[in-house]
Amino acid sequence: MTRALLTVQDVIQTGITPSYTQAIVDGTSFPNVGLPILVHIKNTSGASTTVTFQTPGKAKGETITVRTVTVPATNGDKMVSFFPPDIFNQADGTVYVDFSTYGAGVVVAAFLVH
Repeated sequence: MTRALLTVQDVIQTGITPSYTQAIVDGTSFPNVGLPILVHIKNTSGASTTVTFQTPGKAKGETITVRTVTVPATNGDKMVSFFPPDIFNQADGTVYVDFSTYGAGVVVAAFLVH
């Protein structure tokens, strides 16, 4: 499998109907050009999931600690933002997002917020 590429959804003044992508074993990614992006993770599975935002960037030559967020089981719901490209972007300009639990109960979406 390959990483699922999320479409960053543009939140407009009149509102949108969001679209979510199921978390998969290979994780997801989203394009990141430094605009304000909000990632929303929902978890209805029976186990909590740890979501990891990879940080391939370096600060003064030092490795940067990855960002992790735990989304509780059953009705877990987390929103995460602030992805500076020099810290979070892979060589292809995307942010990699990995999940400890995946499948039908774990979904994710990315939104551009103005």
